[in-house]
Amino acid sequence: MATVSDLPITTVLVDDNPEFIYDLKERLMFVPDVQVVGVASSYQKAKKLILTHKPDLLFLDVEMPFRSGFDLLEEIRSAGCTETKVIFYTAYDHYMIDALRKSVFDFIVKPVRDEELLEAISRFRENRLKKTTEATVAQEVIRSFPDAIALPTSVGFKFVDRNRIVLFSSFKDNQSVTFWEALLSDDEHVLLPRNVNAKEISRNMNSDRFIQINQSAIVNINFINLIEVKSKTCILTPPFHKIPLAISRSYYPQIRDRFNLF
Repeated sequence: MATVSDLPITTVLVDDNPEFIYDLKERLMFVPDVQVVGVASSYQKAKKLILTHKPDLLFLDVEMPFRSGFDLLEEIRSAGCTETKVIFYTAYDHYMIDALRKSVFDFIVKPVRDEELLEAISRFRENRLKKTTEATVAQEVIRSFPDAIALPTSVGFKFVDRNRIVLFSSFKDNQSVTFWEALLSDDEHVLLPRNVNAKEISRNMNSDRFIQINQSAIVNINFINLIEVKSKTCILTPPFHKIPLAISRSYYPQIRDRFNLF
């Protein structure tokens, strides 16, 4: 029986520079179990390719003609491609904060060094193995989950343990429509339907466990590591500590009262 370590890592490469695609594809050919299933240098071709294959891993250039890699990421997530892990790469490191806000899997600055490439692939393998192990355990104990909740999706409902929800965050698509998604502890993103709003999320979550810190973030307090009072910043426990979470002025009083902050 094949194990998760035997499965190929299906991969798509997107870059408007064909030379870079060729170079990256050549290097990935020597990485065990990586299978490049498609490459694209244009936005529309990339979108169609990704939604067709739903690859395990996507190498995505940030800067593309007319539209950015961030736009493409939002579109494929809105279309239901939420399981694909995204590695952004660019010649400019100032995109890193935006990439972290989008909760991408990794961020690499061009020119891509072999050691960075291999490290990213290794992290993906470890992440997939961990996720598969957790899923196996979850299936074994699903009937005994004391705090299961059904999250609505575009195709139905996804049942998860409420304890695994790190936070809910919102983003706008290209038509400025607001979507909310749940980030789980195994780094899975669950995209909620467009009609779900912050008020509905807060109503259905346990008010003793979740707290809204701004208009775009509702956080599980079990994952809060630190609240910086001076900068009004909420820092989560690792590995989610790099996600920038500002506490808005209008929500700070309830947070202060909730945790008896001075």
